Amino acid sequence: MKEFDIGKAYLEGGELDLAIGQFTEVIRLAPQVSTGYFYRGYTVLEKSDAQRAIADFAEAIRLNPKDKYAYFHRGRAYMDVDCSKALSDFDEAIRLDCSYALAHCYRGMVYDKQNRLSEAIADFTEAIRLAPNIGWAYVHRGATFGKTGDLAKAMADLGNALRLDPEDPFAYDARAVVYFRMGKLDKSLADCTEAIRIQPKNAGFYLRRAVVYLNVDCSKSIPDLDEAIRLAPDRFDAYYGRAWAYREQGRLDEAIADLTQAIHLNSSQAGAYYVRGCAFEEKDDLDRALADLTEAIRLEPKAARAYHRRGIVHARRNERSKAEADLKLAKELGREFGARRPWTRALGEIWPFTRLVQGIARIVQWHRGPPPGAGSATSVSDE
Repeated sequence: MKEFDIGKAYLEGGELDLAIGQFTEVIRLAPQVSTGYFYRGYTVLEKSDAQRAIADFAEAIRLNPKDKYAYFHRGRAYMDVDCSKALSDFDEAIRLDCSYALAHCYRGMVYDKQNRLSEAIADFTEAIRLAPNIGWAYVHRGATFGKTGDLAKAMADLGNALRLDPEDPFAYDARAVVYFRMGKLDKSLADCTEAIRIQPKNAGFYLRRAVVYLNVDCSKSIPDLDEAIRLAPDRFDAYYGRAWAYREQGRLDEAIADLTQAIHLNSSQAGAYYVRGCAFEEKDDLDRALADLTEAIRLEPKAARAYHRRGIVHARRNERSKAEADLKLAKELGREFGARRPWTRALGEIWPFTRLVQGIARIVQWHRGPPPGAGSATSVSDE
């Protein structure tokens, strides 16, 4: 069918809207064939429209319930929407073909996201067994080993990934995290810089290097955060990180402005309210400080740091009983204040360890291109 061939050509050339139009025409001409729905779903997923992709993959599965690729790519679409449904789809793809290495890898990514680290490592290990010459599984297993604290195994895996592909920016990025955890900040910075060299338009790589700079020279983090915001102006963590840098330099008004923007982008993050509350307290704006710290506690009721800082605010407002209650609760929650600054944990908490770039669906960019098969008309292997 010429419309299908034209659509594939547009997809391979990155003309996604034109490809969608052609695949829609394929569906009109052959509504009982799964291929058009599969390829349109794949293409809209490339445009980050997960819900439309899920609907198209569901129809492809209804028409061809044995299509492992439709289950796999619907699982990809579900990853940032519903992890349990993503796991179900990856399970089904693996049931249909237990040698499907990429499905094992993506299921491992979901397990990692759920902090089911041993299950993640098992899936990455199986992916490596099935596809030992492809670096992506080593990258993800290495990152997960790093998260468990097994840094030697993490370094071994990331070394294997770079041996297989010395120009893999994600392997450098993941190794930068491991070096950071080892306290080897110079090597961490070098790997961050190498990742940026290879892929200079990836906002996540600038964010990673900025986190390292926050622990070396705070002023050097700001240009990287500026660039991350330029590349990805809707990223909460970029504004949040830059606010940390501004606050460390005493630039409280700029810090507050960035935190306000971060909260606008994601109002569910207690940390942003906590840091903005601290900045307001440092500006002697105690009413706003109290409001922000109270909101941080509402969002994260066991945030000892927030109780401690709110206790200080109450004390400055001459509210002795409230101050004593907050400080007592902070002590009971067990946080050792001042032992380390929050950004010393940033690679593991502000930017979760395995979220190497802007969302899991974009991590494996070495697997971009036309989708794998959807029935006899599209029997291309992706492994």
